[in-house]
Amino acid sequence: MPYRKTDDIELISSAQRTSSSTGSYYKVEDLIEGRVYIDITALSGSDTPTLTVTVQDSPDGTDWYTHTASGALTATGNYPLSLTNFGKYIRISYAISGTFTAGQGITFDITFVGKS
Repeated sequence: MPYRKTDDIELISSAQRTSSSTGSYYKVEDLIEGRVYIDITALSGSDTPTLTVTVQDSPDGTDWYTHTASGALTATGNYPLSLTNFGKYIRISYAISGTFTAGQGITFDITFVGKS
């Protein structure tokens, strides 16, 4: 059986967040498939806060396209997204909705594990 290389990339580090953003991009052209792991460890707000994660890919690091998106995540837990046929680069864009007061938010991190 041929050797398969695996790369672990921390796309979004663990932190409490209350607003939407887009992370840095990473070159993944040597990889052919992988999984994005969304780990929500805390979720609090005065209504039901939600996190929606979108994996974007790009052929050049400039023009970005939606590859895969999660549904609206409303509970703590682990949520994997499988990826194949992605471009030379990937990045994460996430949308957070909800009403937050001091000390409230969504704590999560996102990791990509890819295989060559």
